[in-house]
Amino acid sequence: MINNIGLLNFKCFKRASVSFSDLTILTGLNGMGKSSAIQALLIVAQSLSDDSNKGRLLTKGKYIDLGMPSDVLHDDASTNSIGIRISGAGSRATFKLRAQAPNKSIYSYSNIFSALRLETFSEALCEPSSNNGISKFQYLQAERSGPRKYLPVGDDQSETFEIGSQGEYVLHLLAIHGSTPLEADDPRVIPGDGLRLIDQAEAWLKLVSPGVSIELKTLYEADLIQAGFSFSSPGSLRSRPYRATNVGFGISYVLPVIVALLATPVGGLIIVENPEAHLHPQGQTYLGELCARAAKVGIQVVIETHSDHFMDGVRISVKNKILVPSQVKFHYFHRSATQTHIKTPEIDEKGRLSEWPEGFNDQHRKNAVQLLKP
Repeated sequence: MINNIGLLNFKCFKRASVSFSDLTILTGLNGMGKSSAIQALLIVAQSLSDDSNKGRLLTKGKYIDLGMPSDVLHDDASTNSIGIRISGAGSRATFKLRAQAPNKSIYSYSNIFSALRLETFSEALCEPSSNNGISKFQYLQAERSGPRKYLPVGDDQSETFEIGSQGEYVLHLLAIHGSTPLEADDPRVIPGDGLRLIDQAEAWLKLVSPGVSIELKTLYEADLIQAGFSFSSPGSLRSRPYRATNVGFGISYVLPVIVALLATPVGGLIIVENPEAHLHPQGQTYLGELCARAAKVGIQVVIETHSDHFMDGVRISVKNKILVPSQVKFHYFHRSATQTHIKTPEIDEKGRLSEWPEGFNDQHRKNAVQLLKP
């Protein structure tokens, strides 16, 4: 498991240290550096996963495009050296990048496999999991595939299934692996129509949109898959399946998140930006619970969010003993001038936080004060 990321002269961080646990929540106002902390991980991941890469630290690649090294150099840096240190499993790996020579930028490291966990940051990016062929590394960016008539079939996704940074292969993953059962005692399993991956995806999706069901139609001749969504309520007949473009954004946006959290094997790493996008507060809270359950089963989950409802779902999960407080980290990012600082409220066994820094999901309280004024 990744325990810590150290950053030097990287974007808004002159020098910073970000600690990680089983479930790590990054929050704060817009433009405060949450995405930058995630991007440091993604630069390393795409550098290690690119077979054609010859020892370079890739600022442009499979997961993100940050431009040239000079584009990620901190404004007040005293040198042109950018550093990323990732610690875990009792060792650390340090990556260095020179901003003045982007065509010659190299990284150096030591104990890389021990520090980054082969199955998470190396083998998982290149080889199938021994359990079900689904990658142990999943990254979903904030700008995911919304409602589409069709989604693509990946060229090699049936071999090492990554859901795609935009969730674009979620339907193909379900078509190939949807019948794979989860264990009955898996913390992610909730009451539904079965233990198969697609059954549990539907069960969690019903918490977001009651009565919804998924129907898949594969057009392999065109390398496309279509999803239809039907609806029912107690005592009524199920509707005909509607194409995704006639259902709305929430279901399409959250489906890849749910599937990634359910499908990723134990020992994996999931990074999701804004999982709450387009969801009703009820769905946001349940999604926080699913992240906690995924962490409980042994998957490291890193979330960037602006949702206090999602955070409440995590806090309730701690109170309900799905996770213990030491398995959860809350980080609040804030800035002064060009530098980002991080505060880390602690959570207790009742789900209560030790402090609420100014701007830390406190807008509801501020709004209530305004509404209660004479």
